[in-house]
Amino acid sequence: MNHVKAIIWDMDGVKYTLTREFNLRYVHATARAAATMIPGMEFDRALALTLQSQQEQNSARKVFIDSYKLDPMQLSLNTECELDITDLSPSPGFVRKLHETDTDHILLTQGNPVWTERILVQLGLNEFYDDKRRITHADYLHCTKGNSRYPFELALTRMECSAENALMIEDTEPNLHHPKDMGMTTVLVDPFGHHKKSSAVDYVFENAESFLDYFNAQRKRGLGVN
Repeated sequence: MNHVKAIIWDMDGVKYTLTREFNLRYVHATARAAATMIPGMEFDRALALTLQSQQEQNSARKVFIDSYKLDPMQLSLNTECELDITDLSPSPGFVRKLHETDTDHILLTQGNPVWTERILVQLGLNEFYDDKRRITHADYLHCTKGNSRYPFELALTRMECSAENALMIEDTEPNLHHPKDMGMTTVLVDPFGHHKKSSAVDYVFENAESFLDYFNAQRKRGLGVN
């Protein structure tokens, strides 16, 4: 870990755990948004499509973007503006450990800017990730982290860091394939133990806080700090 000069963080599912209850709220919010945006679309039909899309493509909204040509940013805004996040609570230990790291940090999320701000404020992280340290889907609308290197190249450029000296932490294994191929160290957050061995994943942790425990300990050990 001593070679790492910058950490690129995913947000949803990494900064907080995507529980079954939260995912269900998101699916219903997506269906409600799609039903209002597609003429003649009933909520029940939208919900069925959302559930199918989530199961088959690991994205509740992909079917509406691909098949119904909805604007990804507008669908995202309509979905997330009414989503209740009051049950997400900041972890003082996580915030403290984040400040203890001796590396640069940047957020690379597929959320829209409004959603990103809401989550960071709720988790007490909005000051840590200022505008320079945030890359949202508005910065790479033409692609996703799963199908393009561009979002990761954007993060590296923003931090003036090489791939070999960067670490990418994600909760979605397919989103680590490009970082791994580029030469980054890759970390998967897997709170429920669903991960199957993958050549794209270097380390697996239950949550982001346990990753920081390991990362900070390894850095201190490498520097000879007791």
